[in-house]
Amino acid sequence: MLKVTRVAENDKTVTLKLEGRIVGEWIDMLERECKVCLGKRSKLILDLSAVGFVDKRGVEMLKAVQGDRVRLTGCSLFLSELLRRGER
Repeated sequence: MLKVTRVAENDKTVTLKLEGRIVGEWIDMLERECKVCLGKRSKLILDLSAVGFVDKRGVEMLKAVQGDRVRLTGCSLFLSELLRRGER
């Protein structure tokens, strides 16, 4: 299960706190939520400090969304390495 909570919001940026596991059907839900947020704001911050597990597809999705408009924060060292390498 993945819980997504808007923890901060202003005219330009929204911050989503993610809690749980980024796997399976939750990846699709997260992608939709990111698109909604980016449609309304110019920047998105994903706080991953409470994420316990990310599967291969989840890593690929996070790598795909991060960039100029999306910043990932709170990554564990392990997740940071997965994102850097793209390996599982």
